[in-house]
Amino acid sequence: MSLARHIFTICDGERKWGRNRKRYLTHDKKAAYLFGPMHEIYVETLACVLQCGSAWMSDIAERYSMGRWKVDLPGAYELLVALQNTNGRWPAEAWSERSAGFIVDFVNFLVIRGLPLRQLSAPESWRPVWFTTDSGGKVLSFVPIDNRDIKPAVPTMLINPDYVHLSRLWILEPRSKDASASTKDEWTLLGKSVLFSDEVYIEHMSSSNGDLKAQQKIYGRRKEEYSE
Repeated sequence: MSLARHIFTICDGERKWGRNRKRYLTHDKKAAYLFGPMHEIYVETLACVLQCGSAWMSDIAERYSMGRWKVDLPGAYELLVALQNTNGRWPAEAWSERSAGFIVDFVNFLVIRGLPLRQLSAPESWRPVWFTTDSGGKVLSFVPIDNRDIKPAVPTMLINPDYVHLSRLWILEPRSKDASASTKDEWTLLGKSVLFSDEVYIEHMSSSNGDLKAQQKIYGRRKEEYSE
């Protein structure tokens, strides 16, 4: 986390690097109201990127055709490797502005595409998470961290790689706390996020290697949940 904070402080705070800074949500009032301090979410997201690695960043940037990825991605890849190998001791004076700017723009891309900004009307602590699969794939997404009852799910019809750009990670909550109740197969949809996954994960993703459940009923939030 300290390395991510160091990088983001220099790029966003001291040097003001990044081609898409006007789109950053670090000072967005609605985003701050819904999710909390956005600066911290950007730092946490960058920390997840560092854990996933430069190869993963390259895979995602190319798959989603980020702006200027063909030009700026190679330098961003090398800078990220250098910063990780030196634990952040690579002097900022030696950083390429375009390469460093691409890294923070990449973080901004993940945050904007990953957070359910348009799906919520009340505060909820969604944060970035990353994990490695048994096949070695790496995934980053966003989930509400304060809710222990959530169930992440991907609808079977969205498993096809053609839908990789969609928010196919659905965050569900049981409609009833009683597991034996008649509503055990009924869920409330809390929000959706994008599964930012590398090629390894996409190749091994199928309905047969997960906890497949059929005949599930998904509902929107109850009105009282929005009024709390």
